[in-house]
Amino acid sequence: MVNSKVTFETYFIALTATCLRYDKRVALGAGVLAMVQFLATIAWVANSFPLDIVGGASIYGRFQWADQLSRVILLGCATTLNVFIVDGIQQQRKLSNADALTGVFNRRFFDDYLKSEVARAARASRPLAVAMIDVDFFKQFNDRFGHGAGDQALQRVARALQLAVRRSDLVARYGGEEFVVILHDTTAEQALERLEQMRHLVSREDVLPDRAEPTRMTVSIGVADRPHDGETALDIVAEADRRLFAAKEAGRNRVVGPPRSAPALARGALAPNVNLGVIPSDAPRIPRTIPTAAAIAAPPRIPTKICDLRFFIVAGFPGPSAHEIPQPNVDSATPTHAAAIAGCAVGDDKAVNQPTAT
Repeated sequence: MVNSKVTFETYFIALTATCLRYDKRVALGAGVLAMVQFLATIAWVANSFPLDIVGGASIYGRFQWADQLSRVILLGCATTLNVFIVDGIQQQRKLSNADALTGVFNRRFFDDYLKSEVARAARASRPLAVAMIDVDFFKQFNDRFGHGAGDQALQRVARALQLAVRRSDLVARYGGEEFVVILHDTTAEQALERLEQMRHLVSREDVLPDRAEPTRMTVSIGVADRPHDGETALDIVAEADRRLFAAKEAGRNRVVGPPRSAPALARGALAPNVNLGVIPSDAPRIPRTIPTAAAIAAPPRIPTKICDLRFFIVAGFPGPSAHEIPQPNVDSATPTHAAAIAGCAVGDDKAVNQPTAT
């Protein structure tokens, strides 16, 4: 039995097939189980049959311990080889699916993944939200600090986005300074609070830690979902992109969700500077060029809505700071401004994050 030229070779076929799972754990587990099973078979044969009889007992030859142990070693070698093969395949798949700069998933993987997830959500009748995220004033940032600093800033923003989502969600770079997030089993209304926390987290990330003074950026976000905003991946992304454009037109550094959420939740009820799809006529327009020193001399006005400290306390971050590039002068900040930086925002949410002089 243990000398059979069919039984032993079958192990190698099975071990090779485990490589098709592209999982090192499966390849390693199958190899260990194969060695354990073969050793158990050897032990059973040794205890059940008289192995000291010479001649005629088996057509496969005489049982010898050296032969059996060498076969166990061969199984171990095959297992090790399979693990290295699968590891190489995983690395290649990771490189092909990941953005080279930020390390998050790339556009090609996002497009394929979203189509499959939309189909899965439709079969299970479950919601699926997609958020489009754009870094505010990224061109001006590159012009001021250089493209190397811009690359570093994108890496820090991507890191902040990954820290703000669940393990089941997906963050991808859509192109340039745009990112996209897939939120499973979540409607656009349910995603608003999480995206607002994401916006706060990004605004607190020091994107150029090598500089003496903190350098921070903000993002604008538009969110749409299945089934309310479309049944196909193309329709959902198009609607999320339209709301992203609305967020930028309304003054940037905000989240724009579906208009249907406005009756249920008041503007700013989730966190400061939340836009629930209704763009006020008096919303400030952000200039497309860097403001002059005279235009940015006044200290920023701070939001008056609510101050949700729970997220920042749990995340271990300091209180919110309300500024874009260039940075506000914290030393000369008013008590209201200082309170916002400490984590308790008060004031008018329409004028939050207006630039001030350094």
